[in-house]
Amino acid sequence: MKTIKLFIFLFINAISFAQVGINTTTPTNDLDVNGGVRVRNLQEGTVESQPNGDLIFAPYKVYAFVVIDKPGTILKQYGISSVTNIATGKYRITFSTPMIDNDYIILGMGKNRNLSYDTVSSNYVEITVSSTSGNFDFNIIIIDII
Repeated sequence: MKTIKLFIFLFINAISFAQVGINTTTPTNDLDVNGGVRVRNLQEGTVESQPNGDLIFAPYKVYAFVVIDKPGTILKQYGISSVTNIATGKYRITFSTPMIDNDYIILGMGKNRNLSYDTVSSNYVEITVSSTSGNFDFNIIIIDII
């Protein structure tokens, strides 16, 4: 009887501290997946984690973002194919994939700089930076509202 109780105790203890690995024999977390993951039936949008751990979708997605320095060099990017310095303080940011409906939000940020946009198309947006003195970089985020 003592052997059965010990076995049950060890079995329950092992289950409560178990880690599951998919494509790995040495999982490092409760669920460790070595490879791609597919989740079905999620709605289109940006997946966000709630404080309680639930995943939800938000009705927007980041279409593109870019960090650009003064000469127009791309420092970091997503969804951007090129940046062209077309005049002093003016940059054309070309999307990797056209934004078909032309319905997006443009957020521009730069320390001690004002950024504005004037030409918007499905293929690119032109950004004007208020001050080009000194070394600087600025960020542009394009958000698509779903």
